[in-house]
Amino acid sequence: MGGVDVSPGELLDRIEDLGVETPGGITTSAYADFDRDLNLTSVALSLGLGEVVDNAERFPGLVYEADDYEETVVVVFADGTVFVDSAGTVSVQDVLEDIGDRLLELGLLEEGLGPSSEFELAPKTVPVPPEYEVPEGAGMTDGEGVVDAEHVCPNCVRGLRGDENYCPECGLELDSGCQACGHELSGTENYCPECGAAVADDRA
Repeated sequence: MGGVDVSPGELLDRIEDLGVETPGGITTSAYADFDRDLNLTSVALSLGLGEVVDNAERFPGLVYEADDYEETVVVVFADGTVFVDSAGTVSVQDVLEDIGDRLLELGLLEEGLGPSSEFELAPKTVPVPPEYEVPEGAGMTDGEGVVDAEHVCPNCVRGLRGDENYCPECGLELDSGCQACGHELSGTENYCPECGAAVADDRA
């Protein structure tokens, strides 16, 4: 597939930059690689233009805010990667299967989500196409491990080790505790070991 990997938190930040409201609180995420290039114009038409944010100049994918999925956001990339983040009661795997079935019915896929498709629940990184243009130090990996810092300052996007109290670039005070329960975090967790809340967005 090529491209780079980014953290779910960084991907959600990019989506918010488009003016899309992302799910808050405790969320579940997943992605699937349908292993087939997708025509995003056809995908937008099939999902419903009124529920799709398409800004190719700022983001190389479609953001789908379906009324059918409460507090759920779906991102579809042209390389066949589909990412889901949800704070609702819907299963993220069910959402991916539903998207796959809809694309299959329209002839945009040869087969739906199945054994030939890559699927990962609660991923630490999400593969994105090369044109995504990740800011330096924003949690990119080269397929063999994290490049530079895994964490970034939410103010200036400088790469962080994860144990700083203040950003060395802009001086922002960094909270190392879980936003949901206050449990002290080491800076490497994606979920709080005390209450299970997603903490990736708190760090990046």
